[in-house]
Amino acid sequence: MKASSGRGRLALATLLLLLVVAGVVAWQFTHSQPGPSVQGSETDNQSGRAKVAAMTSAVAAAQRTGRSQQVSETFTDAELSSLANDQAQARSLPVDQIALHATGQGFIDGRARASAGGQQVPVTFQLVPQVQNDTVGLQVRQISLASFPLPGPLADQVLEQVRQAVDVRPSLGGLHQLRVTTAEGSVTVTGVAQPG
Repeated sequence: MKASSGRGRLALATLLLLLVVAGVVAWQFTHSQPGPSVQGSETDNQSGRAKVAAMTSAVAAAQRTGRSQQVSETFTDAELSSLANDQAQARSLPVDQIALHATGQGFIDGRARASAGGQQVPVTFQLVPQVQNDTVGLQVRQISLASFPLPGPLADQVLEQVRQAVDVRPSLGGLHQLRVTTAEGSVTVTGVAQPG
């Protein structure tokens, strides 16, 4: 009888330990808000769109006049976040509540809520702006669920959603000699709109 009561206590202790660990993980999952906290407004949305439109207009003006035009626009965190949310919504991506924060170290930290496997999951990520062949891209350097790395297939699904939401290539077509710089709270894109 003693052996079975010893095993019963061990099983009970193991079960309690698992419940405590699960409770801590669940609390951390529901109460953590890692990543940037960016509040966007309709003004930020309009301002971000206007800056993208100004870059597109410069390309059209260069085509029309036959003269190159320098372009430089600085986007705030709120404008970037708003543009990313617009893009996710326009593409019917299962990702929302995107918040982006540019750092002085050359990264853009982000968080969002993504739908994966039928679940809403908070995601944090880090982007690195890159320019190659007159194309700006944002490489996803790191991605995780709350403070835990995502498993392979789920990570791939969420990674693709984030990539599509922050894809800036369509907005910057027609610009050459592109350069992207990050500062604390902003990203500046410079380039030259050249006649075709």
